Amino acid sequence: MSQAPVPASSGGRPDRDQIQALMGKAITDEKFRERLFTNPKEAAAEMGVTFNDRQVQVLKEMKPTIDHQAKQPTQEAIFVLIPIADVAIVAYFA
Repeated sequence: MSQAPVPASSGGRPDRDQIQALMGKAITDEKFRERLFTNPKEAAAEMGVTFNDRQVQVLKEMKPTIDHQAKQPTQEAIFVLIPIADVAIVAYFA
């Protein structure tokens, strides 16, 4: 069951669970990750998330980190997604 989109453009923002699910899928699902960086708004909508333009920019800036983790997963790594304002910061602890 997908969640209703959160309209970021109207002042809303994705909640922590939505961002964690989206980032988890981006790290573990190569085809979704490709769609997320090719058409971020459409791919995010698949997960019930609506991004504004600023959120899309931040996501694109995170691409190297997400690509690296997807290629080099470790069981010892812990990701923490911290929603701040209209963006999410990914903190990596090893």
